[in-house]
Amino acid sequence: MKVSLGIVHGAEIDGWHYHSIIGLLTKKNPTGHVLDDHVCVRSGPLLSAGRGTLVGQFLTQTDSDALFMLDSDMKFTPELIYTHIDFFDQCRQTYPDLGILGGLTEISSDPLGQVRKPNVWVAGKHPGQFYQVSEVPENALMEVGGTGAACLLISREVLEKFAGEKINPFHHVPLVNWPMLARNVINMTDMEQAAEEIRYAVWGADQCGEDMSFCMRVRHAGYRIFVHTGLHYGHSKSILLGEQAPAQEA
Repeated sequence: MKVSLGIVHGAEIDGWHYHSIIGLLTKKNPTGHVLDDHVCVRSGPLLSAGRGTLVGQFLTQTDSDALFMLDSDMKFTPELIYTHIDFFDQCRQTYPDLGILGGLTEISSDPLGQVRKPNVWVAGKHPGQFYQVSEVPENALMEVGGTGAACLLISREVLEKFAGEKINPFHHVPLVNWPMLARNVINMTDMEQAAEEIRYAVWGADQCGEDMSFCMRVRHAGYRIFVHTGLHYGHSKSILLGEQAPAQEA
């Protein structure tokens, strides 16, 4: 299987990411998979546009079977990348409708990084609604509703489908019809029901960024999304999240 590396950056590259890329370039590939092509896009403040441009370059400039999308703040080892690709190839044999295989990353709204959660989400009962999980099983393949776009291995077949529809698959999905919501709520006499209606609508809209919009489209197109929790990636924010993961030790 041939894979292209795709990187979206904001003009600056994190030091951990640079270190990881150098390691990938100098480490011999122990598998039979080919990682010899890449696409790179400098994104402005509209990250969805940068990701969409990256997909377009991948489809027009490479003939790879899959796009390995990595943000410029991810830390990894060469072995981790090759293992991820190998898992993807194996999973496609079991799940022919596999669209995405993500790695395990952590995110945190705490500047000190003391409160961390896996970037793994399950789909709610309302369109565009996702719930972040607090814990994940160790070293396991789990099907998810969505995951962050900072570390995704995506089948070319999926991206070609969206290209045929002439849309940017990362464009934000408008989730709330505000006038309709207002009309529904204003006619409700049960205030608890009205509050619940608003909460579902607003909460879903707040949580659906360009990555979750993409995951929604992938699942709606009939493809499945998995995360392998044994593939630990570092995520460099105010501190490096996930630096203790064994797979990242040099």
